Amino acid sequence: MQQAFIKLYNKTILQHAKLCITFILCITASLSFYISNVHLEVSADSLVLENDKDLEFYRFANARYGSDDYLVITYKPFENLFSEDELSRLERLSNEIQQLKLVDNVISILTSLFFLVRLYH
Repeated sequence: MQQAFIKLYNKTILQHAKLCITFILCITASLSFYISNVHLEVSADSLVLENDKDLEFYRFANARYGSDDYLVITYKPFENLFSEDELSRLERLSNEIQQLKLVDNVISILTSLFFLVRLYH
């Protein structure tokens, strides 16, 4: 079957390559006249299914917490991340960022740790 396809391809396409390229260019040129009639909707709503669980969670979180403008800052510790020095350094950094005028809220690993400690104690 594959051998027959290769023979057919060689006979029709490769032996008449100039004719095939000309045919493809003619089709492309004729279709290019209608390109102004093509309209694509590229909104975020068209890319997501309406019954998507992630979309439902996003809408819930956005309604509860407001705007979804945020900035993620990564932190590379100098020592063990959970050492006292690193945790205090991270706390100072979080406090300094919180003091900036345009910052409403800072969520750091310290917030998560505090939540976990309260949850399990």
